Amino acid sequence: MGTTADGVPVVAEVADGDESDKTLNGRLVKTLKSVLGKDIEDFLLYVADSALITTPNLKLMDKYHIDFISRLPGNFGIEEELKRKAIRDDNWEYLGKLSDKKNAAIYQSCEMTGEIDEKTYRFIAIQSDKKDKRKLKTLGRTVKREHATLTKALEELKKRPFACKRDAEIEVKKFIEENDARYHITDWVIEEKTENVKREKRGRLKKNEKIQTQTNYYLNGNLQLDDKAYEMDREI
Repeated sequence: MGTTADGVPVVAEVADGDESDKTLNGRLVKTLKSVLGKDIEDFLLYVADSALITTPNLKLMDKYHIDFISRLPGNFGIEEELKRKAIRDDNWEYLGKLSDKKNAAIYQSCEMTGEIDEKTYRFIAIQSDKKDKRKLKTLGRTVKREHATLTKALEELKKRPFACKRDAEIEVKKFIEENDARYHITDWVIEEKTENVKREKRGRLKKNEKIQTQTNYYLNGNLQLDDKAYEMDREI
């Protein structure tokens, strides 16, 4: 059912309960102007939830000249990009409380533009001072799990000797590529050690036998929390 801003029904249909709201929105977009007796060029603002926003529906609204207000769903890659941009730019407009309750959240907004399929849209990011406790717990577990995984990998790496400094540097690059650390930064130190070469024969050294030594290089990585990455994901 589609209604006016005051809740007066203007368009409706009986549909299969299993049919997607995305498909239903698409059908409404095609018929709205004709049902309301509007010409194709007449202004019409369609307000709907995030089920409206699909690539086919965006094309339909462009075709039928329908303006809209909706929520951008997370399956669009630009959604996270816009949130991160809003936090980086830090150009918020204070909105205040939207409720008279004592502990009501305080909101602020940030307006920007972005492209979907080479068409520019206006977006508004909304931020609240009330954090989702479940989301923060999940983030905390993710950070802890990543730290444990990286720590274990680094402990194994510390045991490996490298014949030259260049080999150790190559291993650092390989480690970074194979271990996608989202919330941690590793400070690398390459340590040079002179060590005895393991003898092939057992027993005591012969009278004129000398202990053979060689220089080995070891990697030592110290993990640190990437504060910027953590705070960014904490905010979005």
